[in-house]
Amino acid sequence: MSTVHVFINANGVFIKKTMDYVENIAPKKHFYFVQQGAVEGIPEAQLLTSRIQIETLIQAGSIDQVLFHSLHYFQFRWLLHLKRSYSNLKLSWMFWSFEYYQMSFAVGRMYAPFSRQFLTRKLLFNIWENLEHFVKGNSLTILPISKKKYLHVVNQVDQFCSFNSMDFEYVYGNDTKVKYLFMPYLDESDLFVQNDTVIQKNRIMVGHNGSPLLNHMETLAYLNTCSIQQEIILPLNYGKAEYIQKLKAELKTFEHLTIDTLDEPMAMTDYYAYVSDVEYFLLNSYCQQGLGNIIYFLFNHSTVYLSAKSSSYHYFRKLGFCLKSIEQLMSGERLSPISDEEKSINRIRVLEHFKREKVLLQWEKMLKD
Repeated sequence: MSTVHVFINANGVFIKKTMDYVENIAPKKHFYFVQQGAVEGIPEAQLLTSRIQIETLIQAGSIDQVLFHSLHYFQFRWLLHLKRSYSNLKLSWMFWSFEYYQMSFAVGRMYAPFSRQFLTRKLLFNIWENLEHFVKGNSLTILPISKKKYLHVVNQVDQFCSFNSMDFEYVYGNDTKVKYLFMPYLDESDLFVQNDTVIQKNRIMVGHNGSPLLNHMETLAYLNTCSIQQEIILPLNYGKAEYIQKLKAELKTFEHLTIDTLDEPMAMTDYYAYVSDVEYFLLNSYCQQGLGNIIYFLFNHSTVYLSAKSSSYHYFRKLGFCLKSIEQLMSGERLSPISDEEKSINRIRVLEHFKREKVLLQWEKMLKD
């Protein structure tokens, strides 16, 4: 039996990693349906191009699981149809975070003061996007779905797969029959690390892209107040164009800081080489963001600061990682590294939780349960 992987707004990296794991476990057995995004690299025999194709294979007994790689409210009508029509079909949700944390009932808590000007734009976009999908017959309601209705629908899935168990608790609370499964999108083989006995770490990195959800301004304002002398890397090579433009305009006000903006896309190995001398990684997102970057810096003996408002901060602490909170800085604490012993603990924890063999076992469990 096989799984069809349903992608929306598909990032090529995520499709590539999915296929890396799935095809390693069960070559040429599973299918891929890219509802939005690029399809390069997917074999023609395994690429599905319509929901009709998927349901034909379900009816023939060739597919026993539909796995949504991000589950959006405009897929809910189809999800409920699948639930009603095929009692033996397993429905799974691979959580990417943005599909939940930018819902109308959650998004207001995600933005710090400077970024909040983009909140109204986001809400208006959600309303317009929902209206378009409603007209096409995909969305359940004419306005973005309420939390009560949202929870009713997402409780219809059988399995919630995510990097971060805290996100499962954020979405469902304690009242659900949905099963949680730990499902990372990377393993230790993805961590390209320079020889750290040679590299002198002396730079600070703030955020990992140009999204208003990363609340850059408050972090930079803190660093400016402290007259930080180290060079600051500010990756803005993808994200929201309008936010990036306004953020760059504000950088000139930080007269005490030396800021290097990363504006052009980079290959992954080149990116890791570029940031390998980062001593501090500061990520001020209030929701799950940048998990690959977090794990890279934890593994590469850097000091990671996350917002204590985020599920990521509490999750990594729960797993035994040594990191600090952005809120500690904002309350007056000086920027300072974790100890050498804590850095060693972080590397051990990465290898403990993200060994390729363990990750493959989790994916195999998802495909076969």
